[in-house]
Amino acid sequence: KLPRSSRKDWDEINEFFDWRMTKLKRLQEQSFSPAVPHIGLYLHVLFNIDEGKEDTSTETGGVNYVKMMMLNHQIERLMQFQHGKYEITEMPQIQKLLYDDFATQYKMSESQINQLADIVRNTERKK
Repeated sequence: KLPRSSRKDWDEINEFFDWRMTKLKRLQEQSFSPAVPHIGLYLHVLFNIDEGKEDTSTETGGVNYVKMMMLNHQIERLMQFQHGKYEITEMPQIQKLLYDDFATQYKMSESQINQLADIVRNTERKK
């Protein structure tokens, strides 16, 4: 259980990671290098463009340039994050916290992870 002083911070962070991640998407669209993008958001958009648009134009039968331009825009946007210089400061407490969390998750079975995902989904739907 979180102390009350940390609860407000937790709630603010949690708003970015709701089920649709609307605030996180908006924040990522406004960010520039150096930043670490949420790769899952980009993959989701790329997947939706690829699956949602035809490869060929229904009018001409040729390449669907709209689809290609949309894919190109997303890939270029993602690539811009490669060119920033990242100043990384070691933070042993955070590194230990992440390491411990990863070690715990590594030991979890797929069914345990799915159960946790279901809990999160149900919690988000109730909001």
